[in-house]
Amino acid sequence: AIVSFAQLASAPRQTPPPLRLPGHDPDVHYRIEPLALPGEPRQGAGRPAWMDAGLVLTGRQLAGHGVQPPMLAPESALLLQLTAV
Repeated sequence: AIVSFAQLASAPRQTPPPLRLPGHDPDVHYRIEPLALPGEPRQGAGRPAWMDAGLVLTGRQLAGHGVQPPMLAPESALLLQLTAV
């Protein structure tokens, strides 16, 4: 799956809430990582460590807990790739 995360305007708080991704098989493990595209999105200092190494979670974890998205500048977006492992 490919997921878009966008920051349209300045947020009232610095850290965005967890990005929950329902709809995946709850018992399958998925690797989530940024999808490399030309022109990196403008990001603040809050890039979560999992974005550098990738992260493996079950569909249940993605739906229930989600992942911490990075802080982005307003009018910025990034794509995340989920691959069943």
